[in-house]
Amino acid sequence: MDWEPTEYMAILCIHPAKLESLLASFKPFLCERFPTQEPSATGRGRPFIGPQWVLVALGVIKSDLPMTWRSFAKALTLCKEILAKFKVINLPSKTTLHRYWKQTLEGPLRRVLTEIAWNVAGEETKDLAIDSSGFQLKAGSLWRLLKWDRGKLKKTSPHFDKAHILADTRSQAVLSIQFTQSYDADVKLVRPLIRRAQIPSGVTCRLHGDKAYHDEVLQEELLNRGLKLIVEPKKNTVDHGTSSFRDQSFRFYQANSGLWHATFRTYRKSSVEHVFGVVKLRPVPMNARRERMQHKQLLARFLMYNMRLWLTPQSDTS
Repeated sequence: MDWEPTEYMAILCIHPAKLESLLASFKPFLCERFPTQEPSATGRGRPFIGPQWVLVALGVIKSDLPMTWRSFAKALTLCKEILAKFKVINLPSKTTLHRYWKQTLEGPLRRVLTEIAWNVAGEETKDLAIDSSGFQLKAGSLWRLLKWDRGKLKKTSPHFDKAHILADTRSQAVLSIQFTQSYDADVKLVRPLIRRAQIPSGVTCRLHGDKAYHDEVLQEELLNRGLKLIVEPKKNTVDHGTSSFRDQSFRFYQANSGLWHATFRTYRKSSVEHVFGVVKLRPVPMNARRERMQHKQLLARFLMYNMRLWLTPQSDTS
């Protein structure tokens, strides 16, 4: 079999032992959410490739690798024995892999991301952090923007997509993720992120964030749910003289600004920025054309990030 130089470098990213470990780890999370459709008794329709959850897992793995669907399908020919262990009868082609990945819904993948994150973080977690970061430049040519439309290259440019994540500060596992346009306010995404994180009832946590999340109504609402929003007040914040948690925390900040900066501007809030750094530093191009597929690829990259966190303690103890 003839390999092109780029394809030869691509197969180095797929180690058969690592692929087997990833598929075995994904099985308990994906098997029930993506049940296997048995082949037709009449022999009509597309030929049976293998369990659906295996094809979905391969799509997630590919989304976090610097290769095309063609290179990924060709590299899987070296892992035929590994795939056979998971009841894959025929090696999937690039068209089959892309078709299954295109049909995969984001909802089950989000629930898998949250389930893996809680396995990593544990229910005894006490500190959460929230933040957002821009990811995708939706333009055909970056040079055109730099040369002719330099004014559009801003944080509020519609050419950027923004990812909002809620993470555990101790384990740095991503509990939930949401995608919006770059100009959407961060504070509006707090409620859907917490709802998707599926925080166990009765758990009291501190939620750390920057000044963009300072909101009086949100602070009181989260406090009723057992979440204390730890956010540095804005410069135009006014003390209403009440006994609310918002006014009490503001008076504490005014009286002990040095203690506040030493306590809450440390690794707790910056841990979520570390997550963005780890994901962005991986040399994985965003080659999807449609926005929905771009969001799904980003979701898969954060899902693989959680999976690596979950596998790391197991590999250390083995």
